[in-house]
Amino acid sequence: MKLIIFFICLSLVSIGRLSASDLSINIDGIVCADDNSPIEGAIVSVHDFALAKSDANGCFSFEMEKAQNIVLSISKEGYSTEIIDLKNPPKNPHLKIALVQGVKIDEVVIKAKKIKETTKKTLLFPTSIEKKHSFNVFQMIRNMNLTDLQVAVSEKKIYTIGKRETVILINGVEASSDELATLSSKEIEHIEYQLFPGGKYVGKGAVINVLVKQSDVGGHVYGTSEHGFLSPYGNYLGMVDYKSKGWTFSTLVAGNWKKNEILQSNHNTYNLQDGVLDEQGYTQRSSKNDNQEYIRLKVSHAKEASSLNFHFGISRTDTPENTRTSETQYTGLYNDLTTKVVHGTDRSWSPSAQMEYIAWFDDSQYVDLTASTSYARNKYRVLLNETAQDDIDTQVSEHNYSGTLSALWSKSFENSSFSVSSNMNYHSYDDLYAGTTSSKQTLRVAYNMSLLQWQQSVSDKFSYYVSGGLNWTGVSSNGSRCHYVDPIAFYGARYMLSENQSLSFSGDVMSTTFSPEYKNSTILPVSFFQTVVGNPDLANLKVYQNTLVWNGHFGQFNLSGSYDFMLYADNITNKYYTEGSTLYRTLINDRNFWSNRFILSISCNLLNESLRLNGSAIAEIYDLDGKENRAHQRDIRTSFGASYMLGHWTLQSSWKLPYTSFGMRQPAFLRKRSLLNLSAAWNSDKWMIEGGVRNLTNRYKHTHEQFTYDVWNKQIDTYNRSLGRNLYLTLTYRLSYGKKKENESRSYDSHIDSAILKPF
Repeated sequence: MKLIIFFICLSLVSIGRLSASDLSINIDGIVCADDNSPIEGAIVSVHDFALAKSDANGCFSFEMEKAQNIVLSISKEGYSTEIIDLKNPPKNPHLKIALVQGVKIDEVVIKAKKIKETTKKTLLFPTSIEKKHSFNVFQMIRNMNLTDLQVAVSEKKIYTIGKRETVILINGVEASSDELATLSSKEIEHIEYQLFPGGKYVGKGAVINVLVKQSDVGGHVYGTSEHGFLSPYGNYLGMVDYKSKGWTFSTLVAGNWKKNEILQSNHNTYNLQDGVLDEQGYTQRSSKNDNQEYIRLKVSHAKEASSLNFHFGISRTDTPENTRTSETQYTGLYNDLTTKVVHGTDRSWSPSAQMEYIAWFDDSQYVDLTASTSYARNKYRVLLNETAQDDIDTQVSEHNYSGTLSALWSKSFENSSFSVSSNMNYHSYDDLYAGTTSSKQTLRVAYNMSLLQWQQSVSDKFSYYVSGGLNWTGVSSNGSRCHYVDPIAFYGARYMLSENQSLSFSGDVMSTTFSPEYKNSTILPVSFFQTVVGNPDLANLKVYQNTLVWNGHFGQFNLSGSYDFMLYADNITNKYYTEGSTLYRTLINDRNFWSNRFILSISCNLLNESLRLNGSAIAEIYDLDGKENRAHQRDIRTSFGASYMLGHWTLQSSWKLPYTSFGMRQPAFLRKRSLLNLSAAWNSDKWMIEGGVRNLTNRYKHTHEQFTYDVWNKQIDTYNRSLGRNLYLTLTYRLSYGKKKENESRSYDSHIDSAILKPF
């Protein structure tokens, strides 16, 4: 016990850069003509991969992994190509290269490969056509037509092919999605990414590092506006920043609004204790309006051996109208035709602040201290009026605040690195329920995860990492206290089959926290015969996952295949039970949920890389093994994409075929229709105009939900208008002044925390 306490107190959070100094070398030099005059724009390549370009003084510099034999190719149009073979190079070799004028550049440099697999990461070198037809990072990665990354440009998100979370960095520093949207693709030098990274981002699906041109002075103004027409909505973003002498100042303002219509038809049979009740209903009218605004102010300062970042933000969300009118026919235990009207509102606002300090002691070790805090005020109300029944009024007011504190340290050695980590979080919720049911709920949750990690490059073909520690969760719900201590572990390895093929493996053993809105003893009526109940005994969910991925690049073709296994122990799912004539719903921990997925994807670039095609297939096998509910599901998801680049125009299409997924929390089978998107975009250095149609074949996004519980046979069809057929138009403008800045801000999250238990 003393050792554990000492470990937690001493632990510092690990942050792993994509390349540690002792695992890599820095090569620099100068390129000159035979008269010693500097040559600007000479391309420096290693094994056919362009890694640097000489500046106006002929100087170049780049970092790469250590190797016993490094072959450099230095070329410039109109000069000879110089080949340098470095055997057992020193840590920081300095080179002077002279090129002979009057000879054309070698063909091998002109057609240099754009994707390179290494033992730690994948290197991506955007081509001129990809830069020309991209306005930001998201479009750039989408246009690169990769097999193991999926890009949702309109949502400003990037996923792995298996839908695992990715983290995106700019010059090694975590950045928000809106900051990435403002970054010009013309400033990108190359991109590197790791599947299943170690270090700070251990447990994530991937980490993507975007390397851009750096400058000490400059900034830009950015603005974008997107509007939907068939189902009205608007998304807006404006950002201004400036950097000078190590200081960066930026202001970001974002807002969106949406008008939606959600219709439902259902046929449910309830086996209540007092008898069978059959319910058939459909929505007659529905209207929902949503608004969100966010503003963030950021100041940062960077020096050679340290950096300080601070930002303050305010987020506001508002659903001023959420009305639904439906007609329902009851037979069996009750026989009646009723009209049901639901009126709801939901409002929240939240200020937040974050500060981060990073200090480098030498080339081999550094620390990172991060602290953040937020406060949220949430108000929720819903009123249900049903023919011949008493009104059900639910009003909730919530105050909550949270704080996080992390400290980190990492040390690099010859071909390896070691780190220790600790991350502490605290959340406090105070909820006051009024209306038909009155109660007061308090919830306090403290969380700490501490880890030790070791990473090593065994050879130029194989590297691995292992990480282990403890996860502690302390909970106080209405004065009742409990705590959980779970072991956690992360591990991964990467093996190079060749320069064009790699195998990546990762696994983790961890626990995730429960949903805070259910960690209470609240009892809320949903209708005259339905009630939702909190569960003060809800515990953590344990996750065991292993993933194996193969990547291959063959000329203009890219292929990827993977297998993913996942087990949720103490799975969190809904329980339905009856007492008298009432149906109750609550969340419980109920044994195991198993998932097996096989994924295959392929992409190719044709017609001199102007035409790009891709496709993927995901075979899914799900097994729910609970005491309350058991289910088995098999299905295949397939999707296809195509793009054509001509002049300043980019034409895009994507098509997902119908499939059935499984929601483990409901639990329920979810059948979804096909989805076809078409778009056309025109862009220049400062402007981008894009228009298109989403979900062309369906006016509404239709989801059929069905499952048979012990007490309920559920059949529900939901039709979402905002996710159905829609025409949209986007206009974006960016003006750079001075020189492009180096981005140093952390990501922000405009999500407002809440522990409110909602009946609808």
